[in-house]
Amino acid sequence: MGADDKLSKKDLSAELYESNKTKIEVKKRLATINERLAHVNEPISPPIPNPGTINPTQHQNSSVRVSLPKLEVRKFGENISEWQELWDSFESAIDKNETLADVDKFCYLRGLLVGSARSAIARFGLTSGNYKAATDMLKKNNDM
Repeated sequence: MGADDKLSKKDLSAELYESNKTKIEVKKRLATINERLAHVNEPISPPIPNPGTINPTQHQNSSVRVSLPKLEVRKFGENISEWQELWDSFESAIDKNETLADVDKFCYLRGLLVGSARSAIARFGLTSGNYKAATDMLKKNNDM
């Protein structure tokens, strides 16, 4: 019997509780990031200019780029309960990113899949045309 097999129900409940708290926090942070990203290309016109962040010679309708921290999306393989979390994160960060080509999205997706999930789409060559077919297959296999 391994060390993991000796965990009590109380330990497992505590671990599940902590995991759920973390998931909620990650979803809140992603929502905040998405909200900020939605406003990145809008003109910024603060009521009082802050000399530390805005160049006084900039026109008021110039846009400011925000440097965000890297997003870490966990890999997905065998555990069906983790699929929705992976897809929601991937969809938000990559799938709905219109500046990425489908072949690039497919490359990112393949990089996040391991085990049987990666094997499921192995027959699809890394092309733009295969991206939708691969995502459709993964969604269908994971009952989305």
